[in-house]
Amino acid sequence: MTGPPSPKRQRTDNNEPDEKELEKVKQVLESVQKVEEELEKVNVEQAKEILVIETKYNAKKRPTYVKRNELLMAIPHFWKKVVRGVSLYPPWSDLGSLVY
Repeated sequence: MTGPPSPKRQRTDNNEPDEKELEKVKQVLESVQKVEEELEKVNVEQAKEILVIETKYNAKKRPTYVKRNELLMAIPHFWKKVVRGVSLYPPWSDLGSLVY
């Protein structure tokens, strides 16, 4: 059973929001914009700190990468063999470029 419509909001003839509603929406959106700007400031700060940390750890990892590269150089045509072994790659005619 349905009763009369709930008197929560006054209806307008053309179902358009009234001035009060529009002003409230505008104020809320302006507040949301300010919060978004605060978030963006935190995101920028976060990105700067992440860059510092990544730079620090990249420097720490460099000697290990160099050591690994030196070991892999003992395997003839290592990268060419790796690429050939991965079935996702199409057959290349230029696998020679992976030899160094």
